[in-house]
Amino acid sequence: MQDKHSKKVESKNYHLTDKRKSLAIGSFIGLFIISTPILFYSYQGFPDEKYWESFFGIYESKYYESVQIMAWFLLSKLIPLLLLLVWFFTCKHWWYYAILIPISMYVFQIFNLLNDDLSIIDTSELILIIPLIAIVAAISYTIRTKIFDRLYGVDLDQELKRVRWNGKIVKIPADSPLNLPEVGDDEVDDELED
Repeated sequence: MQDKHSKKVESKNYHLTDKRKSLAIGSFIGLFIISTPILFYSYQGFPDEKYWESFFGIYESKYYESVQIMAWFLLSKLIPLLLLLVWFFTCKHWWYYAILIPISMYVFQIFNLLNDDLSIIDTSELILIIPLIAIVAAISYTIRTKIFDRLYGVDLDQELKRVRWNGKIVKIPADSPLNLPEVGDDEVDDELED
């Protein structure tokens, strides 16, 4: 009897700690989102000079010629990237992989921003992102199809076996596991003639 009681207490304590952990994570995410305007305007704390000496070392802004302008560009790319990452990791929809496309775009923009040798930003990342877009689109379409199958009870594999290549529908006996015999193109469906 005590074993059952101790198991109930352990289970209740586990659920309480799980709820507290979830509340703490949710509160941290909420505070981060609320603080993003403050983080963005922190660029004003950087000096409006070409050189900046900090305890990390000396930074020279070669292209922008102002550390403050460089910080403004960096934070204008970094804050949306961080918000997109929060959205990606907290999204419960089937299409959340599509969020990877703008995430990768911002990553490329930040990389180009930090690369002092480039003189123009936001130009060539589309060429580099196209393979990622193709992969994400394929994954999203596959997931959407699987969800559609489960929601509406349609098995697309069986439907594809039921329809011939020329678009004609094949009659399937009720007891058939869809192992269809070969049917020639010159044969006509009985259903379509009626």
